[in-house]
Amino acid sequence: MKLDLKSYVSEFTLRRLAGSQNYRLGVEYFQDSRVRSLTEKNGSITATVHGTGNYRIQLKIDKLSSELEFSCTCPVGEEGRFCKHLVATGLQWLSKIKGNGAKGPGRKKTGTLSVPEWLARQKKSLLIDFILEHAEDDDDFWNWLEMHSSLHDDGTIDMDRLKKGLDHAIIIEDFVDYNETYDYFARVENAIEILDRLLAAGHAHEVMELTEHALAGMEQTVRFMDDSSIYLQDIISELVDVHHRACRKARPDRRDIARRLFEWELRSECDMFSGAAETYADVLGKEGLSEYRRLAEKAWTGVKPLSPGDKVQFDIYRYRLRQIMETLARREGNVDALVDIKKRDLTRPACFLEIAQLYQEAGRDDDALVWAERGVKAFEKEPDMRLVDFLADVYHKRGLHDKAIELIWMSFTLNPVMERYHCLKRHARRTRQWDRWREKAISVIRGNLDRKKSSMNRSKGPMRLYNRLDHSLLVQIFLDEDDLEAAWSEAITGGCSENLWMQLALRREKTHPEDSLSIYQQQIEPIINRKNNDAYKDAMKLLGRIRDLMVRLGREKEFESYLQALNSEHNRKRNFMKLLEKKKWV
Repeated sequence: MKLDLKSYVSEFTLRRLAGSQNYRLGVEYFQDSRVRSLTEKNGSITATVHGTGNYRIQLKIDKLSSELEFSCTCPVGEEGRFCKHLVATGLQWLSKIKGNGAKGPGRKKTGTLSVPEWLARQKKSLLIDFILEHAEDDDDFWNWLEMHSSLHDDGTIDMDRLKKGLDHAIIIEDFVDYNETYDYFARVENAIEILDRLLAAGHAHEVMELTEHALAGMEQTVRFMDDSSIYLQDIISELVDVHHRACRKARPDRRDIARRLFEWELRSECDMFSGAAETYADVLGKEGLSEYRRLAEKAWTGVKPLSPGDKVQFDIYRYRLRQIMETLARREGNVDALVDIKKRDLTRPACFLEIAQLYQEAGRDDDALVWAERGVKAFEKEPDMRLVDFLADVYHKRGLHDKAIELIWMSFTLNPVMERYHCLKRHARRTRQWDRWREKAISVIRGNLDRKKSSMNRSKGPMRLYNRLDHSLLVQIFLDEDDLEAAWSEAITGGCSENLWMQLALRREKTHPEDSLSIYQQQIEPIINRKNNDAYKDAMKLLGRIRDLMVRLGREKEFESYLQALNSEHNRKRNFMKLLEKKKWV
């Protein structure tokens, strides 16, 4: 469903989002013609608004949430608020779609001409002077003019000049940090618009060549870009989209374009043509896809099969080639071909799981069982819970409940953690035997703790400190089962993590306020000693709970002494002291 901006942007919406003050200021900016370079493309409005600086604006509809998204590079906009510059841009766009005669909200009818009206009345020679004067001070604007002037009146194109223009727009030699990325990509967007116009004018073959030249430039540029930039992938996607549309119109030699796309997908640093066999299928046709497959299969024959236990580093070439092969196999709907591809790498349990899932989805349950069992056996010393869980479910479906539980139990005993305890619980309940298996699980955990305690008693020096006893797993289990008394007993006996102590305190406040107060007072020191503003805020919240408990216990007078002690202990932590002084305890 196409999302229409007209349904989302109105004067009422702008006023609601901005508030009365920002809306009034936005109206003034609109009336003063401060909105420049307004463009609408692919459901997105962009503009530059002149204020105390030049701010870049964007309004668009999010395709997933169907909500209006906005951004502005001004200080207010960077805080995520709807500023006056966004209001002015919205009003300018509304004025534009209503027609040149629209005056906008509160527009005064005076004898003053608008900028477009004034320009329309000037002599051509004067306009040329204005443009050249501006271009002399703006290299990007001059390059934009150079690119436009490469399109001749007789329909011919100066390709060398256009390529130089693309290089100027795209290729950079100095690092572009986060704050500079928008200006860079705005410049590239202008160049892409020229390619769009060329394509619309019927120059599909030329646009194919120019977009590939531009993408090669992006390959050089990406190493100089801030990794956190949100625009890089958008620009690459736009260029690939223009290239795809140009290919559809130009109808290039299918084998030739297959070879070029294959090299791009395999070698590109930016994953520019990932999944090309699927996205370019309409361009490649049967002949092109056949050539694509031939190239991929030839390269694939040189890929070494990997078995469980092989130690390998990530290989980008192998990864991309496998993606290409999998795309081709999925297009054919050939499960066996897809499995053969995945069988080339069996170094992880997840590899076996993927194959088993493929067979299961294809309704080949026997094959799914074989591969799941192979994977569990290959990694029996370090089982993967996803694979173990998958195989246990298969056993249950076949009525092999005992085998399922034995498998889950084996995994739990190798590494008794909360995730595997929950998994054991889920499977044991399917056989209505959870009480028995729960007792066995608790026994295993206690046995591990006893062995650890025995080891601690034999240890001396630093090793004794390192092997501290900790009953966190039992505390977590009993909290999860709402047995607060058992959880508290385990924490007192063997200790637990800081987070679990806090959970215990929160859940025992009503019934055992003295216990909760004691925990809070023990925990506040470590929190303050983290020495950052977030920790200080957490400490202030905890102080509020401490005060409330002291009031409940009739010990309100102790709180003032407690605060004084904290003040004396942490008086060098200025930010914490400011929060203490600011807080009014009532």
